[in-house]
Amino acid sequence: MIRSIGASVRSVHVVLGSVVALAACASSDTSYHIETDGPLRVKDAWVRATNVTGPGAMYLTLENTDTAAVTILGAATPLAGAAEFHETTEMQGMEGMSHMNKLDSIPVARGATLAMKPGGLHIMLIDLKKSLTLGDTVPLVIRLSDGRTTSVKAIAREQ
Repeated sequence: MIRSIGASVRSVHVVLGSVVALAACASSDTSYHIETDGPLRVKDAWVRATNVTGPGAMYLTLENTDTAAVTILGAATPLAGAAEFHETTEMQGMEGMSHMNKLDSIPVARGATLAMKPGGLHIMLIDLKKSLTLGDTVPLVIRLSDGRTTSVKAIAREQ
């Protein structure tokens, strides 16, 4: 009887040790994701979950890890008819009113970080082909002026 209790205690310690190790590796923010494909490092890419098709928005942070400045020219995803870079700005003289401008190119200096977030710079997903439920993954490819690309995988979540 004492042997079986000792073996059970050792088994419990092994299981608990494994659980603690896994918990230490896990992030409490499930939207945090890093992509390193291409010259831009992508962090925290996410899209708003939506239960309808139509427009959507993607947000992320880009860091230029290249040895020179890069220029973003566009993006594409198989889940939308188009992906465009937009910037939301306040309309002068009209408090509380905002306007979205489409950007044809975005320069990113060497070593610079570019944050895309609600109410500012973002990627507009036009004509979504399906609704996006919590946890869905949205692939996107960012195209640069020199022909290189950076891949993104964004997770659908609530704001």
